[in-house]
Amino acid sequence: YTPVHFLISNQGTQPVRLAPGDFEFVDRRGFRYPLTDMGHSFTQAPRDGQRIQVSSSYPQGADTRYRTALATRDLSEAALPWGFLAPGTSMRGFVFFDPVVDSANGGVLRWYAASPQRGPLALFEFELAVARSK
Repeated sequence: YTPVHFLISNQGTQPVRLAPGDFEFVDRRGFRYPLTDMGHSFTQAPRDGQRIQVSSSYPQGADTRYRTALATRDLSEAALPWGFLAPGTSMRGFVFFDPVVDSANGGVLRWYAASPQRGPLALFEFELAVARSK
């Protein structure tokens, strides 16, 4: 895999969807590297102390062309969990893409941030360089 570490803080006033179909990596030549979903999610605890029923389902996101994997426990625990990030909270973890080939020197990582109702909030783009050991 090509792992990318995220620390996402929601400084806004509405929840933000974290979903595998909202992230993409495209190299400088235009080749797309699919995300591999490690199947990790989170549920926000209610503030009133009431019990909640935990579900293993989570949002897919806008694009369903990602892959799913039977991840090892280590990969699943290290992965960015999927769910809805409440205002004033943060989440961190790795997002895993297909291995970047030797001919790719970099690319653009995009996050299509959206609300729980699938409404677009913002497009974040990050230029990345590929580093390799010799």
